[in-house]
Amino acid sequence: MPTRGNPRLVARAIRGFQLQTWPERELVIVTSQRSSELDALIAEDQRIRLYDTPAGLSLGDQRNLTVARALGTFVATWDDDDCHAPARLSTSMQTLMNTDAQAVFLSRLLIWIQTRKRLGLSCHGIWENTMVARRSALPAYPALQRGSDTAVRIMMEQHTKLALIDHPLLYAYCYTGENTWDEHHFLGF
Repeated sequence: MPTRGNPRLVARAIRGFQLQTWPERELVIVTSQRSSELDALIAEDQRIRLYDTPAGLSLGDQRNLTVARALGTFVATWDDDDCHAPARLSTSMQTLMNTDAQAVFLSRLLIWIQTRKRLGLSCHGIWENTMVARRSALPAYPALQRGSDTAVRIMMEQHTKLALIDHPLLYAYCYTGENTWDEHHFLGF
């Protein structure tokens, strides 16, 4: 999970991680804005590791660092500004275990525009921010500040067997006012 270090968002993302029903998991967090507040958030949970990164790294490079530091055979995209239902990882992992897919994505999700108190259901697609994949199938993220996850999803569509789950209640894509993308991006979905 790359983060800009907002303690409120990180605390929500950590809580979503801790509530997951899939037992074997870890959360790798990278940030160039480490603080005592972030250290306190992870202090109680040995499954969470926080790493410092140099300032100015692209989001794609930060995602590559999280993958490099992950210990498991599977990786999941985890964004600090989104909400993850407790069954998100277990539903995705069960799909990976029961199919020959190398990666799984949600085909729809909830969209929460916090600034307008507006909740909606997304259009159908392959939502890259919901990815759970075999680490061996994951290409490197390009060094982009925005769109690196889209580029990876496109590469995976071309070279990897994917599974889609239509279970939008597993994930809320949230606009908080502090996102990489602006409000217009979220309203478009």
